[in-house]
Amino acid sequence: MKKQHNWIFTNKMEESKRIFGLDLIRAIAISLVIASHCLWFFPNAKGFILASFNFAGYIGVEIFFVLSGFLIGNIIYRLYVIEQFDRNKLVSFWKRRWLRTLPNYYLILSINVLLAYFVFRDVPIDVWKYFFFIQNFSSEQSNFFYESWSLSIEEFAYIIGPILLYLSMLLPFKINKSKVFLIVTILIITFFFYTKVVFHYSHHQLNSLQWTSRLKSVVIYRIDAIYYGFLAAYFFNKNKRNWEEYKVLLACFGVVFFLALITTLSLKNMNQVTSPFIWNVVFLPLISITIGLTIPFFSGFHIKNKIIKDIIKHISLISYSLYLIHYTLVLKCFVYFFPKELFGLKLYAVILVYLIVVVGISSLLYRFFEKPFMDLRKERRIIP
Repeated sequence: MKKQHNWIFTNKMEESKRIFGLDLIRAIAISLVIASHCLWFFPNAKGFILASFNFAGYIGVEIFFVLSGFLIGNIIYRLYVIEQFDRNKLVSFWKRRWLRTLPNYYLILSINVLLAYFVFRDVPIDVWKYFFFIQNFSSEQSNFFYESWSLSIEEFAYIIGPILLYLSMLLPFKINKSKVFLIVTILIITFFFYTKVVFHYSHHQLNSLQWTSRLKSVVIYRIDAIYYGFLAAYFFNKNKRNWEEYKVLLACFGVVFFLALITTLSLKNMNQVTSPFIWNVVFLPLISITIGLTIPFFSGFHIKNKIIKDIIKHISLISYSLYLIHYTLVLKCFVYFFPKELFGLKLYAVILVYLIVVVGISSLLYRFFEKPFMDLRKERRIIP
């Protein structure tokens, strides 16, 4: 009982602490995603501007994947390596995870279904799949609640890894749990790298939109993105000294490699049609790795300005709600009720109203719905 009490106390203490640098990453990620979807307000955008905004949204989601993998990977590492990772701990992890993600998801999904039925008169026939996170499991999903594709990837990612780690505890011989954590992480990354190879040799001449919907946004090709964050969590826990000592060097290498990759692809016109192997197999893992290399730097980054810290913290806290409502829910209503012919100051006023509405609703949603469910995770009764 004492050991159980210490575990609960430790988790409560950890949840009360926030790391500014990681809050900053999360705030940057959601800002990039929202900025990319603001393209609707500029229907005539093309060329570099269009490509930049689209790419910003893509990078924003990839940042979420790696950061989420790092944070959850730390939790799993401690539970598996330091604690006694039995069936009760596994179930407890899922309870806590689902209390964090499912209530908000199902609320916004239900609202979207009601709007689709009563306002837009366009309910997809596969809407039931969204309730089980299988709308994009092995193929592209419909445009209904489109941003939910990333949530399906995360939900399946946090089922596969913990189950494999739990099964390793049933082996009839003693294991080095730290090494097993690393082996399982590498095996998962390798397997889903292989699924991208299979995809490449079974699909030909995809344009950017087809690549996005059929590969980038499909569960069976993308779970490895989460586990690059697990790799970062492993190295953080195994060698904190080097993590701190080389954080600037790693971040610089990650940023330089990222810029070099994007610049090369752009200057040499290497797109999904002209260079399919690079985009189908290599590009996505490289982006995840470059993002992961910046985590050591951001995990120790801080500033003294309290106002900026509070703003970043708030955006980070409401980022999940922002992600769920900003596009299919709020933006779709703006598309429905506001004409595209807006221009000049009137256009920028509408954009400002849109951002205020999104932030306002997300803040209320976090305060009165999301946070109460998160607080339930602290209750002793949900911890076996």
